[in-house]
Amino acid sequence: MNNHFDQLVSVLDDYPGSMDALSLHGFLTALAIGPDEALEKPWLHEILNSPPGTALPENMEALGLHMMASLEQILGELTEERFHPRIKTPDKDNEAVKAWCRGFQQAVLLAESEWEAFHDRCPDAALKGVTIAAILRPELAEAMFGIPQDQHDLFVAEQAPLLGSTMETYYQAFTKIVCDEIADIDLEPPTMEELPRFSEEELTSKSNDELLHLLSIFDDSLPHVVILESIRREAPMVEKLNQYLADDKHWDEEQEFGGDSWWTRLHAIMILGGISGEKAGQSLISAFSRMPDYGDDPLWEWLAEYWPALFRNKPEGIHQMLHAMAENTSLDWYIRHHATSCVLAHAASKNQEALEQALDWLAGLIATEDEDEEFRYMEGGTLLGFAPERHRPLLEKLADLQEDLGLGTIFLRSDINRAFKEGKNRPEWERFDNPWEFYDPEDILRRQQRWHSETAARYSADEDEAYEEKEATGPNYHSSPVETYTREQPKVGRNEPCPCGSGKKYKKCCLQ
Repeated sequence: MNNHFDQLVSVLDDYPGSMDALSLHGFLTALAIGPDEALEKPWLHEILNSPPGTALPENMEALGLHMMASLEQILGELTEERFHPRIKTPDKDNEAVKAWCRGFQQAVLLAESEWEAFHDRCPDAALKGVTIAAILRPELAEAMFGIPQDQHDLFVAEQAPLLGSTMETYYQAFTKIVCDEIADIDLEPPTMEELPRFSEEELTSKSNDELLHLLSIFDDSLPHVVILESIRREAPMVEKLNQYLADDKHWDEEQEFGGDSWWTRLHAIMILGGISGEKAGQSLISAFSRMPDYGDDPLWEWLAEYWPALFRNKPEGIHQMLHAMAENTSLDWYIRHHATSCVLAHAASKNQEALEQALDWLAGLIATEDEDEEFRYMEGGTLLGFAPERHRPLLEKLADLQEDLGLGTIFLRSDINRAFKEGKNRPEWERFDNPWEFYDPEDILRRQQRWHSETAARYSADEDEAYEEKEATGPNYHSSPVETYTREQPKVGRNEPCPCGSGKKYKKCCLQ
C-alpha cells in the first residue's frame, strides 16, 4: 500500500508553521478514531496552524487529497489491527511520544463536546483518553494512576510501546457504539432538523477552497445554499471547478476515498450549469466530453436527461459546439444522443420554426445508412415524440429495421401508429428542466430516509443471518462484525433494456 502519510508530510514541507510529523500522525489518528462531527470542524486550519476563519491557501487541493488518503490509511491500519504511531522506541527523552499525544489531544479538543459524549457512553474508551492526557500531564498521572511525578518519565516510557494496541482498542470501542446506533436505526429515522445547515454569513466568509471542500463532505445532503453561493461567485468558482474536473485523478475510482470525488463531480457540474457565460459553458463541455472515456460512471445516469437544462443559459458558441458533437460520427452514440437533446431544446427555446428546422436536421442525420445504428434508433425515438408527418416514412423504415432485433428495440410500427394517433409528446427537456431540485430540502430528506431504511433493512437481514448461523453452530459461535453498508448507485441505465422484459429501453418503459 502507498504510504500516503509520508507523502503528506513531504507536501507539508511547503507550508511553514504546519504540524510536525509526529503531532500530525497523532492528530489524524484522533480524527480517524473519533466522532464524524470532528471532520466538520476547522481541522485543516489546525494542521496548518492557521486561525479558524482565515482563508486557506489557494492550492489546497493536493494537500486535501493527501490528508484524506492518510486518514483512510490510518483507519485501515486500525481496522486490520496493524496500527503503529510512527514512534521509535525506546525514546530517551520521551519527546516523540509526547509530540504524538499532543497531536491526538489537539484533535480531541477541536471537537471536545463530541468526544465527551463518546467517553460518557464508553467508560473503557474514556480510560484510554485519560491515559493519553496523563502522558502529557504528570499531575494527572499521579492523580489517576498513583504515579509519583518524579517517576513520570518511566510511566511515559512504559506507555509508548502500548500506544498501538491502545488506539486499536479505542477504535474498537467506538465501532461498537456505531454498531449499537445502527441497531436502533429503525427507531430514529432522519428528520428535517438534522439536515446540514449554513447561514448566509457562514458561507460568504468561506474561501473558494473551503466551499469546494463542502462539496466533498456532505454527499447527497449538501444544502442548496452552498450551491447558490458557489453559483453567485461565478468566474472564480468556474476556474476552481474547471481545475478540479480537468484533473484525471478526480475521475479515477481508485483515487476516490470514501466516495468524495463522485459527489464532488456531481455538485461541480450542477454549479457550472447554474453559471452563465462562455467559461462556465466551456468547463461544462469539458466535463460532458468525458462521457465516452468514463462510460461506466453512474454520474451520467444521474444527469442523463438534465443536460439541456444545464446548458440552457450558455451562449450561442457553446450550443454550436454541442451541435458539432451531435454530428461527430467518431464519438460514441450516447454522448451524441445527449448533445442532440441539447440542440433540440435550444432550438425550441427560440421559436417553433427553429425547432422544426432542428427536427429536419435530426432526420437528415438518422436517414444516413452508414450512421451508427444505435444512434439512428435512439434519435428515431426522439423524433417520434414530435410525430412529424413529413418524417413518418423515415420512422417506418427505421422501425422495420428493428423488427428482427427483438430485445433492445426502441420502437416498432405499432409505436408509430400510436404516436401519430395521440400526437406530440411533452419533450423530455421540459420534464427535466430543473436539475437543482436535487437540493430541495424535502428531496434531500426523502433520500436520507430511503438510505436509512435500506441500511436498517440490510442490518436486520445481517442480524437474522447471524442469529440463524449462531443457532446452527452452537453457543460458542461468534459472528463477524457487520460490514459497513455502501449505498448502491443506479444499476439499470436509461438506455439499457428494461428489466421488466418488454424489449424496450428502460427510459421508454418502466422509468416513465
